[in-house]
Amino acid sequence: MIAIRQVEKMTAADFPVITVVAGEDVGQFSLLKEEVLRKIGFDPADLSMSRLDMREVTYAQVQEELESLPFFADSKWVVLDSFLDLTTGRKRYLSDEDLKRFEDYVQNPSPTTKVIIFAEGRLDGKRRLVKLLKRQSLLLETQELKEKDFRTFLQEELQVRSWQLGTDLQDVLLEKSMLNISLLRQNLAFIENYGSPASLTLEELRQLLPKTLQDNLFDLTHYLLQGRLEAARSLMADLRLQGKDDIQILALLLSHFRLFLYVRFLSPLTEANLVAELKRLTGTSYNPYRVRFAQRDSQNLPTIYLRTIYQKIIQTDYEMKTGLYDKAYLMDLLMIEMVQGLKQKN
Repeated sequence: MIAIRQVEKMTAADFPVITVVAGEDVGQFSLLKEEVLRKIGFDPADLSMSRLDMREVTYAQVQEELESLPFFADSKWVVLDSFLDLTTGRKRYLSDEDLKRFEDYVQNPSPTTKVIIFAEGRLDGKRRLVKLLKRQSLLLETQELKEKDFRTFLQEELQVRSWQLGTDLQDVLLEKSMLNISLLRQNLAFIENYGSPASLTLEELRQLLPKTLQDNLFDLTHYLLQGRLEAARSLMADLRLQGKDDIQILALLLSHFRLFLYVRFLSPLTEANLVAELKRLTGTSYNPYRVRFAQRDSQNLPTIYLRTIYQKIIQTDYEMKTGLYDKAYLMDLLMIEMVQGLKQKN
């Protein structure tokens, strides 16, 4: 069971004396955090509840909250936000002595205090404190969902809303949500505001769901690789009107072509094996949908073309950042060269 579903089935009484909420998936983690706080009925005005940001307080303040007796109640809640010392991130806010004192507390926690720890990121399994917490606490950790699990989650969300959506419409929702639970729920909210989901057509659904910057970059790349220069120019103009910077767009375009080259060099691996191998080689978790689109968009392109454009994007990025020429001019020049390169290959 994924963590968000586990918490949805819990009541405040179900939480043990220490609960750890962690995970790298920002969207899932945010939803999980929100749900945990809702389940315990967190209210900053309630004197039996306190919330401390571990990046801003001293451990002495934390210890005082953990060990003091509750006022006006039989028990109390202490929420420790951003406990990044438990994660693999490089930021450290507590000394070794502070961490040892917290270890001592974890081994002998106050029975009248329930502690909720939020640690956004991957837990550092090598740390003694993390090993101890895994044994002594309830661990709610967001996991990267596979497409099958995400589809199951979508179908559960549809059942809750008593919606009947065909497989083709579900496929569009999955594609637009990119295996992101937070984005999926936003998209479902857009459908809910539409009216009757049962009457939605495939095209209406595509038009209804808002496009993310990543969606627009997929479209931009697709236009350029089809030789549709004017469509690409029009989309760039729209993105600029939305306040998107050419350097930001170029960085995403660079990541697209880097993935194209990765996929080319690792072919003919299957999609699942590609995702696993990319994570092993680069240390980055690539969304399976990104990998799928990269396979689709790059399959008919020569490796020499992909390398040439990748190098050209890097050069354009340098020229933009050094102010050699106007950014819009450099972006337009890059798009022209991408389209001309396609014509030459044909």
